[in-house]
Amino acid sequence: FLFHGVGGSADGILKDSQFATLQAKNNFVLVVPESERGADGKAVLKTDWYYGDAKYDLDNPDLTYFDDLLNCVGKSFKLDPTRVYITGMSGGGLFSTFVGLHRSKVVAAAAPFSGGYLAGLTFPQEAQKTPFMVSWGGDTDFAFSQDFNALASNLIAALSGHGNPLVQCNHGT
Repeated sequence: FLFHGVGGSADGILKDSQFATLQAKNNFVLVVPESERGADGKAVLKTDWYYGDAKYDLDNPDLTYFDDLLNCVGKSFKLDPTRVYITGMSGGGLFSTFVGLHRSKVVAAAAPFSGGYLAGLTFPQEAQKTPFMVSWGGDTDFAFSQDFNALASNLIAALSGHGNPLVQCNHGT
């Protein structure tokens, strides 16, 4: 699963990430969902994904969207359920973190890029020890009123405290 960021689109992140080329060479199923759009084609939420409120499990429409997509894709393709991976950038990085923690029983690993876990949300104590690769752009990684350097640091501390396998990549730009 590859999630786009704020103001982005599925087509945009697919093009920018070059995952389609990787998928074609390595033959895996790539799911690139689009956040909810209004009649005008614009995202319904300022954040694009429901990761910024205290709605969890079946109360969160995007978690149920993820569940439905995974179920549908699993029925349509021969998937190995132990190899479901998620990533995203910016708002998609925040959402991939959220999904990785709140759907840890079905996510094999998460790789949020300029993501993290927003202050004020409860880190799920029942979460499995899903491996994470946390990547961000260092001290200057700030966009859409989010300090991704701080969000990455907070996420790393929380994951470390929870015992999750973790790789950190501060690429400094």
